[in-house]
Amino acid sequence: MRIGVIGTGVAGSLLTAAVLKDDPKADIVAFDRIASGAREDAGTGLNIGPNALKAMRLHGGLALEDLLAVSLPWKRWEIVLTNGTRLIDLDMTEIGGEPGVRVRWADLYAVMRAQSAPATIFDRALETVEEEADGRLTPVFRGADGALHRHGSFDLLVAADGRYSRLREAVSGRPEPRFPGIGTWRLLVKTGPDCPIDDYVQYFCGNARLLAFTLPEGFAYIAGSFPLEGKGPIPDETRTAAAQAAFFLPADGAPSREVAWMLDQLDRGIDDVNWARTQEIDTLHQTMDGRVLLIGDAAHAMFQTLGQGATQAIEDALAAADVLRSKPASSKAASDAYEARRSARVDFAKTFTREATDTLLPGCDPVAGSLAKAEEPFLSKLRALYLDVA
Repeated sequence: MRIGVIGTGVAGSLLTAAVLKDDPKADIVAFDRIASGAREDAGTGLNIGPNALKAMRLHGGLALEDLLAVSLPWKRWEIVLTNGTRLIDLDMTEIGGEPGVRVRWADLYAVMRAQSAPATIFDRALETVEEEADGRLTPVFRGADGALHRHGSFDLLVAADGRYSRLREAVSGRPEPRFPGIGTWRLLVKTGPDCPIDDYVQYFCGNARLLAFTLPEGFAYIAGSFPLEGKGPIPDETRTAAAQAAFFLPADGAPSREVAWMLDQLDRGIDDVNWARTQEIDTLHQTMDGRVLLIGDAAHAMFQTLGQGATQAIEDALAAADVLRSKPASSKAASDAYEARRSARVDFAKTFTREATDTLLPGCDPVAGSLAKAEEPFLSKLRALYLDVA
């Protein structure tokens, strides 16, 4: 079976490397729009759940030590009001059996792509997919030179090109997004001795939330979520430090030292902020009669709570690699086996992350919702998310 992987982010690079580790002669090639050797700094920082580390260890530990070397442990999950009132403080080791990690996107990409680079053709942006007479699929790419490129036909194409997957759009149409009414921003800042931030903490003011944690090499990740109805671009009047501060300043007193520091960093770095709206899309594991398999954000977008975006991409990639290493008889057999293995787990993770994001949604009491996260049944679901890794 000839396999083409579109996109070498977390899912695509790990899948490619995992297949080749077991069978160096496997007929698999990956494609990415970035240039060879490029370091992609977009995405600022992220947290990865303990379940990703367990999955990596259970599947041979590929890239695990390199990931741990460029990250910090995610040991605690705290929720605090922006006036400093502490609501919950959860021990990640007690819940998940081990800490998660905090890492820069750029470092995560570098670790993962180092594994798959020998099997990757770079400078290839997918334009379309052609169906051959024998049913195989030929991806057509636009190179950095502006020319179109074909690299042969494939029995199976894997969409690993992220939330705005060009492969998914080309073969199945663009998924219709749903907007739950949450605007977001992200910022990576260089810290100094005055930084009051350490491990993962969320700070609520009504349904608006700040989130922050430190990263290796003296960086901190700061993110904001705020109520925002409608769709389309975030209004210009909302993209200011003053407008954002109004969401997070408590009405009944001064902000905590941590919140004041984050808002000051936002004011200083407002031109570097990445803005977005939270979106939901329908899950799609396979299409084109099993000739296209979708993994990671191309298949399912996770909500921004519990660190499950990259985490589920890692679980997906390793499960897909396990299926492909078993030498399935056809692309349809491979896609069916993968979907049977991952469907229930993905549905659970997707549903639970949305449930855990309730405190950002209009109409939810953020205090009651936060306190419930330190009690049953939430804790049992959280343990299942972090521990029940196949």
